[in-house]
Amino acid sequence: MTPFARDRQRWPWIATDAAAILGLLALVALGFFPVYGTSWLFVTVLGFGAVGIGLAVLSTLRRWSSGTTALAAVGVWFLFGGLLAMPSSTIGYVVPSLRTLFGLLVGPVTAWRDMLTLDPPIGETFNLLTVPGLVGLAAGLLGMLISLRSTRPMMAWVPPGVAYLVAVIVGSQVAYRPFLVGAAFFVAVLVWSSHRRAVVREQLAGTPTRIKPLRALLGAGVLAVALAAAVAVVPLISPAPQRDTLRAAMEPPIDLEQFASPLQGFRANITQHCTEVLFDVSGARPGDIVRIATLDKYDGISYRVSTLDDEAAEATTFTRVGQWIADRTQGDDFTVQLNVRGYEGVWTPTIGRSTHVRFFGDRAVELGENFFYNRSSGTGLNVAGLREGDSYELGARVAPRPSDEQISQAAAGRYVLPQPTGVPDEVITTARLWAGNGATGGQMALTLEAKLQEGYFSHGQADETASLSGHSERRLMDLLADPALMIGDHEQYAVAMALMARELGLPARVIYGYEVGSGNAISGGQVGAWTEVYLEDLGWVVFDPTPPEDRKPPEDEQRTPPEQLPFIENPPPPPQRPEVPPEDELMSIAPGERPEQDNQIDWAQIGAIVALAGIPLLTIVVPIALIVGLKLRRRARRRNNPVMANRIAGAWSELVDRARDVGRSPSVSATRSEQAETFVEDFTKLGDSADPVALAKEADWLVFAPGEPSEAITKEYWRSATGIRKGMRRSVNWLRWLFSYLSTKSFRRIK
Repeated sequence: MTPFARDRQRWPWIATDAAAILGLLALVALGFFPVYGTSWLFVTVLGFGAVGIGLAVLSTLRRWSSGTTALAAVGVWFLFGGLLAMPSSTIGYVVPSLRTLFGLLVGPVTAWRDMLTLDPPIGETFNLLTVPGLVGLAAGLLGMLISLRSTRPMMAWVPPGVAYLVAVIVGSQVAYRPFLVGAAFFVAVLVWSSHRRAVVREQLAGTPTRIKPLRALLGAGVLAVALAAAVAVVPLISPAPQRDTLRAAMEPPIDLEQFASPLQGFRANITQHCTEVLFDVSGARPGDIVRIATLDKYDGISYRVSTLDDEAAEATTFTRVGQWIADRTQGDDFTVQLNVRGYEGVWTPTIGRSTHVRFFGDRAVELGENFFYNRSSGTGLNVAGLREGDSYELGARVAPRPSDEQISQAAAGRYVLPQPTGVPDEVITTARLWAGNGATGGQMALTLEAKLQEGYFSHGQADETASLSGHSERRLMDLLADPALMIGDHEQYAVAMALMARELGLPARVIYGYEVGSGNAISGGQVGAWTEVYLEDLGWVVFDPTPPEDRKPPEDEQRTPPEQLPFIENPPPPPQRPEVPPEDELMSIAPGERPEQDNQIDWAQIGAIVALAGIPLLTIVVPIALIVGLKLRRRARRRNNPVMANRIAGAWSELVDRARDVGRSPSVSATRSEQAETFVEDFTKLGDSADPVALAKEADWLVFAPGEPSEAITKEYWRSATGIRKGMRRSVNWLRWLFSYLSTKSFRRIK
């Protein structure tokens, strides 16, 4: 039995240190909680912390080396990692699968990147819990090793402290009760380290240490004062609810310009996939909208899903999300499952606002790692692309549509969206004509919906009234050319209402998707498009401006294409009579121009110009430029010297060199103070700007004092030296000062 095992007095200390480390790790878990948003996080952090503590005790009992302890840590990582960090991937929460082993193997390297780029809360997504698990294992192991095997056991709080800093740095911008958690961490560390120091003092003195009431009372008073000061100061120094973290600097932008607008394929659902089942939806209610995408940017050709728009950042930001998606929208919550059949594409069908997403099947990991979500519009995007056989589960939250009375009383809301372009004048004119004066935002939206529903419905199929597809500027002009004979389908009516609402100051966008029927199967014939309008206190409200499908135009009002006139080929024009050329003797002959002589190069003139211009250039301009350039280069080197003390010395050397160039050469062997006294004698107007003697003493102190002067002090010294230089200039004739720039005395060595 080892001496450590025989020393029974140390086991209570071990229990105390273990409890303190686990308590600090619980606060570390609270630092990670806004990112993960799952209670299993505490099992991960505290479980790995307990495993690390046990491993440290075993390493101390067995007197393992550092290498053996590290290998044992790797072993327990794979032994307990499945249960603590990846429980859903294990077999019966005990036996790790191949996916579990792979996730634990790559997690310490790749999970940091994925955790930082996913939008919180991420829940238990693949192996992302390995990040807090690794932090907990390292903090528990190192903290207990410091307590048991180092000469400074009172420093055992340092690894949990580093773990807490890691949780703060990689955490969410909105922390969980940061003041309370930070204060609790500070108090726990202070009490624990004080107790540990007392225990060490007791060991060295050989006498038990009693807690003195006065000392305990003073300690409690110090803690109370510190907490009160923190409560008073924290709101002043940190008024913002958000903080800057590493996660905030790693928001992954995604450019959607590479993907075509899904609304452009609207009519293909009718012509090619009308009866084909695209996907099955179980758990949805009849009438719910399966959203393919929310379109918010119009360019005169198509309505698109915008992204990377700085002016409308909230509406155009797509971020990677994990298992859980935070959403504060009010509505009915339910869970749906979608099985993809004939549908293909990157746009991921959703219902309402998504609260969680979980992919299944062979491509579950690939789809989960490539899923992006727009919280503003509820649009999902999977870069890996959906195809037949994929399935996933969605947490859906659908807000019921307010009543018409509530809508009519609501004012227009404020929501920044990308500005539309290419809107035809017919849309603008019709919107202003229908809106009326003095109506609220909700009333105008209801009016637009009702007016557009007075049109006629047609998909433009063979058995229907002619109706072109698309929603370009030209197509909308045709739709509104005669408001009494509007003909189109969801594509045209939803876009027209959205653009009309935008013209009237209402934030609006278009939803493209499918309407759930009585069964689970969704076919192409259930395609639709709706308009969303943002109203004050109501949020985004869905409007359906499309007329009923049975509203067909009367036979006498159906627009038929005009009959073509018979083609008549016009006879060729009669041949023109050729002109009779005049007789030769009557033709006038114009004299030709004299040929231009070749330009001769006057080399003598060129040589004279080169001589007249080149000789002064070489003898006057070049030397002047060289002298001035060398002085500027010398000054720049002195001012930007990597050693701060050399910058101070360089500033004083600049003054000495300027005096030498003027003709007042101070002694090189003299001290700075002696040189400064010479400046006072030679330059009589220095007193008006600065004191060179004080500046010289300051240079001596900064150069020879211990430590390096700061950059701010260096810049201030150069500014003071500039004041001395201005006094020198006022003390001499201006012509002499001008010629001093061309003097080379400062480059010569004085023996």
